[in-house]
Amino acid sequence: MSDTTIRSHLLTSSRKLFLKFGYSKVTMDEIAREMGMSKKTIYLYFPSKLKLIEEVIDEMKNEISLGINRALNETNLGAIEKVKKVMIFTATALSAISPFVANDLERSVPELWDKLKSVKYELAFNNIKKLIKEGISTSEIRKDISPDVLLLFYSASFQYMCDSSFLNDFPASIRQELPPTNEQIFSEWVKICFEGIMY
Repeated sequence: MSDTTIRSHLLTSSRKLFLKFGYSKVTMDEIAREMGMSKKTIYLYFPSKLKLIEEVIDEMKNEISLGINRALNETNLGAIEKVKKVMIFTATALSAISPFVANDLERSVPELWDKLKSVKYELAFNNIKKLIKEGISTSEIRKDISPDVLLLFYSASFQYMCDSSFLNDFPASIRQELPPTNEQIFSEWVKICFEGIMY
């Protein structure tokens, strides 16, 4: 196995553990066990757990940035379709980070958490707002819609959808009827938001 492949596997395994248990709870021993290699070997590629989480967050940030830019550059789509794509993609990507993990990252590595959050606020939200304004100017979107209020509802929706304690407050009969993936749930939210519930 090449060094590049081993590094990639290390990042993938570490990311899985960090997103499940939180950065502060995962040890290098656990990462080594997950990888089936010695801790000494891991240190050849990453000198510390901090360097690992730094590269995991950089990787996530780059993936989200690429996905958003891909949607923005689809020249065959109008403003509304681009807004929908960016909203669904961003919410789905960020839903991998539970509130528990987010709080842990914010507490343990605040500067890295700020770096990941900046993708949401500076790239996703700014572009969604810009697209909504573009849709208003071309009459695709009603002029009496506030882009900021829409962003507030959007942000609150996907934040709560990632919170298991919020979802667990609902009866099992309702939870069982929800779409099986976060992407399907966010797609449904966007559909209701843009198309309403009336025929």
